[in-house]
Amino acid sequence: MYVKDDKNAFLEPFLRWLRIRKVKKYIPYGARLLDLGCGFNGKFLKSMGNYISFGVGVDKKVEGRSFDNLCFIKASFDNIDSIEHKDFDCVTLLAVIEHLDNPEELINHVSFFIKPEGLIILTTPTPYARPVLNFLSFKLGIVSRESIRDHKRYFGKQDITALLSKCGFEIIKYEYFQLGLNSLCIGKYIGLPKR
Repeated sequence: MYVKDDKNAFLEPFLRWLRIRKVKKYIPYGARLLDLGCGFNGKFLKSMGNYISFGVGVDKKVEGRSFDNLCFIKASFDNIDSIEHKDFDCVTLLAVIEHLDNPEELINHVSFFIKPEGLIILTTPTPYARPVLNFLSFKLGIVSRESIRDHKRYFGKQDITALLSKCGFEIIKYEYFQLGLNSLCIGKYIGLPKR
């Protein structure tokens, strides 16, 4: 989640490019894609425009507009239920859950938007990233200070897989990237467990 106020945070575009490159190959061709926390400029979704059939980006900082097969909605996650679009093949949360007070609530809401057996793809910094990101942002100023200051939690493998499983997703892939400082997790929506 890039914050455009940090003018010296020149490492941010490179880190975003690495995330996008990592995730793109898992998006099914022709998919309907929902990108939650798309950022103020929706870079990831725009990069997928020619590859997907339809895409929606949601962020409280994005300018609400539509063009071609893409739609951007300015909204916070508190009023995500107001999104009219449904039946997405894939939902992405790239560098988002670490900023949330209650990530489980948002992941549970994904079930309203995703098709059965649809994919959720998320990336998040691992606990090993905390000292590195603090150094890069607060000492060197090359990563957004505001963004790092907003991190509520760093997720290990067990944290993410347990969260997605609890919310009705079967884990189909988990891997580290960026020297173990970030993780990628992909889940298939199988529905909430019967109680």
